[in-house]
Amino acid sequence: MNLAALRARADGMTRLVDLDVVNPYFRSRESRSLLHKLGVHVISSVEGLEMADLPALSPSIRGAIEGPAPVVIDVGGDQAGARALGRFRRVLDTRPFDFLLVTNYNRPLCTTAESAVRLAREIEAVARLKFTGIVSNTHMASDTRSEDVQRGLELSYATAGLLGIPVVIVAISEDCFARGVRAPSEWNGSVVLLRRFNDPDRVLSQEAEHSYLWEDDDSNGHSQ
Repeated sequence: MNLAALRARADGMTRLVDLDVVNPYFRSRESRSLLHKLGVHVISSVEGLEMADLPALSPSIRGAIEGPAPVVIDVGGDQAGARALGRFRRVLDTRPFDFLLVTNYNRPLCTTAESAVRLAREIEAVARLKFTGIVSNTHMASDTRSEDVQRGLELSYATAGLLGIPVVIVAISEDCFARGVRAPSEWNGSVVLLRRFNDPDRVLSQEAEHSYLWEDDDSNGHSQ
């Protein structure tokens, strides 16, 4: 959701395809109205089944992927989610894309670089697509410390080395950032501040709509 909002700010209306359709804990489609205000159009299940835990994918997903507008696809981080994505492999092969592995090394099944690589390979095999980058997102929700971000980045580098792909983003929740949690000083890539869109206690203010940070200097010296 945050990546889609960033793309919408940079490129105009962006489509967010919600493929996290099997036993999802957080659903992009639950924040459809809020995201629309930020320039994000959410596409998920067949109309009438948006809130069901069923893989009833809308036929408009293929059209969104084939279309000219930017598209962000939210995929469940397991084989079930990868299988849903794999249905669109032939369409994805017709256009350039990034396939990002989001890592949180405080999760039980992903505590080491080796376990992250094992999970990544399982997802790649089912989706029939290769990861192109890693988002370092190790956290403990509101208890996250800078040490967690540091450890997560170190493990993400180790995972990236084993997979042969770069670490492209460090993610920190905006609440933690506000109380001083930071990426390590040696990190000079993109930092994304994450809003918890589905937090029921969150109040969207006009100021909050401008709280994103995405800074990246590429090899040509340009900044995003």
